[in-house]
Amino acid sequence: MYSSYDAFGIGVLIYCIVVLVIAAGLGFIPATIAKNKGYSFGLWWFYGWMLFIVALIHSLLLPDKNAQRNYPGQQGPYAPPPSIPGGPVNTSGRPAPPPYPHMPASYQPPQAGRTPPYPQQPQGTYMSRQGNAPQQVDAAEELQKYKQLLDSGVITQEEFDAKKKQLLGI
Repeated sequence: MYSSYDAFGIGVLIYCIVVLVIAAGLGFIPATIAKNKGYSFGLWWFYGWMLFIVALIHSLLLPDKNAQRNYPGQQGPYAPPPSIPGGPVNTSGRPAPPPYPHMPASYQPPQAGRTPPYPQQPQGTYMSRQGNAPQQVDAAEELQKYKQLLDSGVITQEEFDAKKKQLLGI
C-alpha cells in the first residue's frame, strides 16, 4: 500500500523530470545560435541546459567565427572589388545601379572645386541686410580683397585672374 508520502515523492519526481526535459529543450536555443557562429553545439547545449539565461546572452554576444575579415589584398566574397579608374566595378554581370538612385538620371554631383549652379546676382553687387536693394561695391575694393587672399595662399593665381577679368568686365 502506498502512503501519502509515497504519492508526494512520485509527484516531486515527475515534476523534476519535466523540469529537466524542459531545460534540456531550452538548451537547444543557445546551442543553435553558437553553432551558427561556428562554435561547438554539444558544449553550448550543455551550457544552455545548466544556465539557460546566461548561455543565451553569452551566445548572442559571441563573435562570429564564420565571418571573413577583409584584409588588404584579400580575395573572396567579402573582399571589396578592386578599384578601377573610370567608375565602379560590377562583378555580377548586371548593369550597375545609378550612383544616386533617389535623384533624376540627369543629376551630376558637383565636382571638387566647382560650386553648384546657384542663381547669381549681378556682378559687383551685394544685397543689403536691411532690404532687397543691391549696393554697388567698388571693383577696386573687391580686387584688393582677392589680392589679399592670393597673397595668403587661399586662392590660386588662376582664380585671381579669372575674378579680376570678371570684375573689370574684360
